[in-house]
Amino acid sequence: MKRILCLVLMLCLLMASACAGETILTSQMEKDDIYQNIHDMATVGDTLYVLTSYGVNARLYRWKKGLAGAETVAENLVYGWGYLSVSDLERDYPGLEVKGNSDPKHAMSELFTDGEKLYGFNAATNLVFEIEVTADGLRYTDVATLPRERAQSEYAAISVNKVDKWLLWMELDPNSRKYNQRLLVYDLENGTVKQAVLPGLQAVTSYQDTQVLAICKTDEQDKAWSVYAYAPANDACTLLGILPTGTTLSTAAYSEEMDLLIYQKQTSVMGWHPDTGEERLGFVPDSYSACMIALGEQAISNTGNQVIVSSIGQGYTPEHSVTVMNGIVDVAGKAFLAKYPDVPFFYGSFSGESFTQLLRRTKDAPDLLRLSSEDHPEALAAEGLLADLSVYPDIKAYVDVLYPPYKELVTEGDAIYAVPVFASAYNGWFINKEVMNAMGFTAEDIPTSLTELCAFATKWNDELAEKYPHYTLLNNTTSYRERLLEAIVDAWRDYCAFTGKDLNYDDPIFREALVALDAARLDKLDAALRQTNPEVSEYKQALIWTGCKTVGNFKTYMEDFSDRIFIPLTLTPDTPYTCDVRNVSLWTVNAASTNKDYAAAMLSEIIAGMDDTSAYVLRSDRTEPVMEDYAEDVLSAEREALAELEAKLEESVNRAAIEKRIEERKTYIEDQLMPQLYNIVPSALENYVKVIVPATFIGRMSDVYGEDYATVEDYMADYAEGKCTADEFITRMNEWLKN
Repeated sequence: MKRILCLVLMLCLLMASACAGETILTSQMEKDDIYQNIHDMATVGDTLYVLTSYGVNARLYRWKKGLAGAETVAENLVYGWGYLSVSDLERDYPGLEVKGNSDPKHAMSELFTDGEKLYGFNAATNLVFEIEVTADGLRYTDVATLPRERAQSEYAAISVNKVDKWLLWMELDPNSRKYNQRLLVYDLENGTVKQAVLPGLQAVTSYQDTQVLAICKTDEQDKAWSVYAYAPANDACTLLGILPTGTTLSTAAYSEEMDLLIYQKQTSVMGWHPDTGEERLGFVPDSYSACMIALGEQAISNTGNQVIVSSIGQGYTPEHSVTVMNGIVDVAGKAFLAKYPDVPFFYGSFSGESFTQLLRRTKDAPDLLRLSSEDHPEALAAEGLLADLSVYPDIKAYVDVLYPPYKELVTEGDAIYAVPVFASAYNGWFINKEVMNAMGFTAEDIPTSLTELCAFATKWNDELAEKYPHYTLLNNTTSYRERLLEAIVDAWRDYCAFTGKDLNYDDPIFREALVALDAARLDKLDAALRQTNPEVSEYKQALIWTGCKTVGNFKTYMEDFSDRIFIPLTLTPDTPYTCDVRNVSLWTVNAASTNKDYAAAMLSEIIAGMDDTSAYVLRSDRTEPVMEDYAEDVLSAEREALAELEAKLEESVNRAAIEKRIEERKTYIEDQLMPQLYNIVPSALENYVKVIVPATFIGRMSDVYGEDYATVEDYMADYAEGKCTADEFITRMNEWLKN
């Protein structure tokens, strides 16, 4: 096996704590509290140049093939992409004069090369210039000022043909309504410009002799790509071939040594030749590449977050690998690779296949597969298609502490056939505190069941609709009868699923809810929704919000409820509150995989890397609130401020004023600051554990409505519009269930 190498390109001078054993050049490095982003890169011979930016400043680094570290070439450069025009540059650099090491005239937006020389491009002035690295710093030689319009300069990829002195660049096509690029060719000898006839242009890279390779869309769905050899001298365009269906191309490079087009296909480094087709050459531990360069038998990829140098070679066949399908594991993948550097992970693809067919593939079958609870993993497990994960201690320990609904979802006896990693539920009901206070209500006045809500709607209709024209009862409503009926039908379905009761609409509880709806008077509420009085805002604030998240981000959706109050709304006063959680995100391992142990190890890293919110939603052993990493520093500063005030209090004659300031600061810390310092907020966690968890069940829309939900909507519309009675509606719904 030819082992893939991710060589270290660590900018040691940027990060003092960086160690020589790292394997990836990170792009967001910190120096003096400034974060840098790797912006562009280019090679001259065996030397790689990397341009990083931080605000309007930039640095240039150099790495030579075979070395473990990079050296700083120049600091305090001007980063040109942040400037929209020359006037912006002149505002900060009057007269475009050099200030210290900064040369605004040669602000760097991009790097490019002709293979022998390094060039820079200033997007604000359209200036192309040669960059020479000397012992005294950078030396610039102006080459050309491109005749480009500002409107088309948002995107540019530039290269120089060293033989014929053509300079080529891509930019947005102003004549296209779609997001297309065009290739423009600039003659360095006489300054003329022409446009290549290459529709659907996606990428351009160097090629043999005096030609370049152009990759263009073959169809509007981006399912295939045409590869052309383009000769700028005579505009000759020769089709070399079509890249395989399914390839998504954002960047490409030509390797002269291997005579292959090199590109990244998720985490695979691919090589393509018109005679031999596509083959995998290597691996890169990130599924995105903003730019790729071929350097001998190495592929250099800039992901925007890091620069990775990977060894590539024909016939690359790792002994073990993990094929991941239907999900992204980049973060967990990095932790996995630290433990298993010889086991790369690849992303597989499928189209029009069921999960059963996918797992039974004889070639390119998934090792690790992401599912949803809607996909019925229990049925796949019953067919023997999913591995029993209970043999892996980390996974078993995790599943053992899940809340019951989630544990029951993925277990059968002692066997574990999937692992939930995320769950979310919407359709929560909340009181808008601003409207509640403006109308003189208290939380106790607001109904907590749908039958009571129907009566409350009647009261609003008769007494409040005209008095409060700026407010309405429910948000996202165009017809109150339809909205309330929809809520009743959904709540009844949830009640049956939660209690294990067979779904049957001919039931006293469901009939009780319909009676309450039929008794409601809603004409003025509906009329107010349709009013067009210009003195009344078209947007009516609602007293009760629906469709909000009840399970999810504990920081955003729970403690941030300074403006809302959660209502555990039930169907009737005598039925329990239910929380329907759909589309639980699951990971599972193919029972037929020959890499089960490695797939399970990757799954362990996915579990270990879960964010706090996901872990607290799923795990019953997470019961303590979590503060942000910076919370202690903030609180220490506040404690010091309080201590200073208390010290002044001892010496002050005007004690009342200082005592007031102390109390105000304590109130601020408790009521305003503390909630902001929590990642998992105490009150949110308490509400989740005491109210949401006991009411949670895993629902599946497909189990109830399948693909025929439109029929149910028609039945509900007929009943809401008075076209059928309650008995007729119930009969229709039950007949539909039987079919």
